[in-house]
Amino acid sequence: MSLRIVMILLAAAAAGCGPSETLGPEASGPPVTDTADNGHFRLAIGLASGLQHAGAEIQVRTQLTYLGQVASVVVGSNWSPPVYFQLEHLDGNRDMTDVVSLLMCERTPLNSGVAIDVPFVKSGGFGEDDPDAEYWRTFLNDPQLRLPAGHWRVSAHFQGTLDDECRGPAQTLSAEVTFLVVP
Repeated sequence: MSLRIVMILLAAAAAGCGPSETLGPEASGPPVTDTADNGHFRLAIGLASGLQHAGAEIQVRTQLTYLGQVASVVVGSNWSPPVYFQLEHLDGNRDMTDVVSLLMCERTPLNSGVAIDVPFVKSGGFGEDDPDAEYWRTFLNDPQLRLPAGHWRVSAHFQGTLDDECRGPAQTLSAEVTFLVVP
């Protein structure tokens, strides 16, 4: 999918048109989704379109579902809900891959077969001497996800235990989608 979009953009550039002239402001592509399932949990992530516009709000939809036979469980995790996100600029240098959690064994109740929506949350830090400090300050303070042009990957990671004390064996899942942000 992303290769096809890139080839369309390259053809437009060769014809002397920029991506926004070719695709228009209402341009969109098919949805991009990914699902991971380990028999106990299902983690799903998706975007309404694999083509986004620079500076516009990008809505990442993520759901976590407990699949077990027990009617409900309490999952222990260092995240609440027990999902964290990473963001990678595949053709650039602005990645949100270092994750910060200040929580200690948060408890999340889950009912079997009922998906919970997990909002996209930014996490990270930077030093004031970082040449991109102003970018990171703006990025982390904006509650919405807005990105510059480029090829991106956003991944969701579930990590939790099937006990509310965070002592049992860890359950882990990861799901990711790649997408293109055009000017």
